[in-house]
Amino acid sequence: MAFFNRHKANPLGLWKAGDGINLEFDGDNHAISGVKLRDPAAMLLKFGRPGSVDESNGIHSFFSLGFQAGIADNRVIEFVIFWNDLINCQFRPFPGSFIFHGRKLDIKAGLDEAKVNSLLGEPFWESKDKDEIILFYEWGVVEWQVCVNLQSGLYEMTVTALPLLADASQRQAYGVNRPWPPKT
Repeated sequence: MAFFNRHKANPLGLWKAGDGINLEFDGDNHAISGVKLRDPAAMLLKFGRPGSVDESNGIHSFFSLGFQAGIADNRVIEFVIFWNDLINCQFRPFPGSFIFHGRKLDIKAGLDEAKVNSLLGEPFWESKDKDEIILFYEWGVVEWQVCVNLQSGLYEMTVTALPLLADASQRQAYGVNRPWPPKT
């Protein structure tokens, strides 16, 4: 009898989007439509079946909703929100609203660095190369990496429960010369 209980159906096949989802990124809670970082992965069921699942990396891609979720140990550990998918050209622009400090912000593809800073505030750190600027915003145990292409503007934002700059070797690689952890 135990042999038959070992093989369970893949729950992804049962995923169906909930009716009337109000798609929004809540920057104060680091959440998409109520699903927060560190929530159980099953909370993603409300978005329906992902367009792609990479089990080796724990990446669930919701192409039509403009975001992907990273999963580890059955918990949501990361979101990547796309306004302009410059790399893979698979994601539609995130159609939801962006709420931060209780206000709806006009975050959209193409914003330049100055406009992003005026909406989100000054970043903890920025990394610039010939093609893009990555703005690092640190919120305790959460990090936002806001990517702005120098030609086409804002294109994506990573919201992660595993901050890259929490790693001393990464801070050194990015040339961070500010004290860590930052004061929030």
